[in-house]
Amino acid sequence: MPAWTVLLKPLTLAALSIGSVSVVVKMQEQKIDRFVMGIVREVGRYKAKKRRLHNAKSDMALTSLTKMLLHQDDPMQDLGITTNAEDEDESHLETYTADELLEFGDGQDGRPILLALFGRVYDVSAGAKFYGPEDDGARYGHFAGRDVSYALCTGCKTLDCVEKGGDVDDLDESDLNEGKRWLSFFHLHDKYPLVGKMEADYLEELLSMIGDDVEDGSNSNMSSSSSATGKEEDKEEPMAPPIIRQSA
Repeated sequence: MPAWTVLLKPLTLAALSIGSVSVVVKMQEQKIDRFVMGIVREVGRYKAKKRRLHNAKSDMALTSLTKMLLHQDDPMQDLGITTNAEDEDESHLETYTADELLEFGDGQDGRPILLALFGRVYDVSAGAKFYGPEDDGARYGHFAGRDVSYALCTGCKTLDCVEKGGDVDDLDESDLNEGKRWLSFFHLHDKYPLVGKMEADYLEELLSMIGDDVEDGSNSNMSSSSSATGKEEDKEEPMAPPIIRQSA
């Protein structure tokens, strides 16, 4: 037996051990990324909700930031916050298929940057530094023109996860709760208006799956245009989920 074969087994075991450690490290990085991302999201939700309640002169009490950070609030209630009566009417919104969303919302050649979440299509053109072309340094360029329901529910932001689109049927309650919080984030955002809806209304399916007793869940901020051009008020800069390190 050649001498090198004696070393083959321990070297193989060492390689397998290193591989296992690498997988564990990547899993921990994703958990940490999701945790940090959640904190930034909840702070953004709190600030945006405070502004919206003030502008709407709503009687709804502002949930404390602590409760939001501890996930002790119901983010679906935020969908009922509107600034005027017109915001309650979604009949004029464009309806997109997945192919149309990618074709007309990829942010290329002057087109707006659109993304979908649970059947709602938001114009995030104001956040081009996050969702614009990856060649320009945007970390989430692959979100443009996509349904990101699965990606935001799971915290997995790789292209493979983004391409899963709205496939959330097999996700657990914890993941779906993350999705609800992201839905609240985009709904409350000053510069990410609701401009359309997908052919399949994932929001109603989500409410059905999690047993949420929100009456409609469809009231949302919207815009009469699907682009983010024009004069904007002096408001907080657009926010996007931060990245610590992307997992392979």
